[in-house]
Amino acid sequence: MHKHTVVCSTHHCVLVRILTVFGQAITDPVDIVSRIPNTFVLIVGAITFVVATIGINIVANFVSPAYDLANVAPKYINFQRGGFIAAMRAEC
Repeated sequence: MHKHTVVCSTHHCVLVRILTVFGQAITDPVDIVSRIPNTFVLIVGAITFVVATIGINIVANFVSPAYDLANVAPKYINFQRGGFIAAMRAEC
């Protein structure tokens, strides 16, 4: 079985289960987590959203500039140096 099939099937089952629990389609993950009356699940959900946000911001704000700087002067700047320059520039 392909990974894509497993992921789509699991996603579909979760969505159908959410519809049967809450009675309406909820598209915002924060709304889904906030409706669960369990403090532990709420904390885990909040931490998950924070980690996901940080991960997306790292990819968007670090990897692309590092490659861009590496392409400006490939003889002198590799990906690691480009990343360091981008990180130092972000701190200023």
